[in-house]
Amino acid sequence: MISFKSFIQAIHDAVLQANTILMDKNQDTLKTYFEPIHGEGGNTTDAIPLTKLKPKTVTLEYPHLDSEGHLLLTDIEVPIITLTPLNMSQIEKVTFTSEFEMQINNGELEIEFTNRKQSGPFWNRKDTKTGKIEIVISPQDTAEGVKILVEAYENALKRQL
Repeated sequence: MISFKSFIQAIHDAVLQANTILMDKNQDTLKTYFEPIHGEGGNTTDAIPLTKLKPKTVTLEYPHLDSEGHLLLTDIEVPIITLTPLNMSQIEKVTFTSEFEMQINNGELEIEFTNRKQSGPFWNRKDTKTGKIEIVISPQDTAEGVKILVEAYENALKRQL
């Protein structure tokens, strides 16, 4: 038997811990798109440094026509963040559904997850009721700052063309 409050707290703590792990992983993806500007101070270890970052870029040859109609190739610097989808992981939804027996013991709601085919002192008591719970936890949207940052780099790219 477990107190209902402890059960809910355990699920909540597990989801928060999983979300923290995902947030750390998402921050690691910044290393894919940005690099430290050397000589600006701060550390340059594997962790994201507490210093200035610059976007990682690739140079692409961009074809265009000059005023006389001749094909020219111009080098443009393209931030990698504008070329790939941002795959930031997040917990979209957690659903836990279970049936259980419940009773109030010393003013505390207690639940027990036991197979109905089993017989025990908790099952088939007159003061025991069955219940069903569904817990749904949904996250917030992607940070607005990330969206604005990517849009700014996309606009800078457009100005080069």
